[in-house]
Amino acid sequence: MSTPLFAQNTVRVETGDFTYNQGDNILNLGLGLGATGGWGYGSLGFGVSLLGSYEFGFHRYISVGPYVGFANYNYDYFGYSNSSVTSLAIGAKGSLHVIPFIAEVFDASWNPEKVDLYVAVYTGVRIRNNRYDVGNSDFNDSDVDLSFGTVPGIRYMPKENIGIFGELGYGPLSVFTVGVTFEL
Repeated sequence: MSTPLFAQNTVRVETGDFTYNQGDNILNLGLGLGATGGWGYGSLGFGVSLLGSYEFGFHRYISVGPYVGFANYNYDYFGYSNSSVTSLAIGAKGSLHVIPFIAEVFDASWNPEKVDLYVAVYTGVRIRNNRYDVGNSDFNDSDVDLSFGTVPGIRYMPKENIGIFGELGYGPLSVFTVGVTFEL
């Protein structure tokens, strides 16, 4: 009986061994930077948004749930005028969890421990109150619009039920969101 000098063992990771699994309940609480869905072309502005989302893993690699966010952005148009936008965003979020998707579709055994890579789609409504101060005149108006955005994201779970997440792209209220994530 001979033993090969180099033996390769490939272990197939089953669906239950991923950072994201069907049946998971995920709560994300984050801070966002960089305004989306507002105006401010040619302006200087900065604000921080707050975003919370809950997702239920109803499929091996798909989760869905509601989100809510709040933001207040202030803009200064080079000393000529200043404005502020206060926004409330409400809607649904759906995520495709990439690692279990790749493992199933391509029969791969790739499974980085404690990491969840995903692509999320946000859709909902954004309620905004706009305030403009131009010279000696003040204007206020409000509007409601539909919002849609897609973001890649990453979740890192150093502990079993708590971790951090980050998303980059056209989210409900910001371009970049980072925060804490909980598996309930």
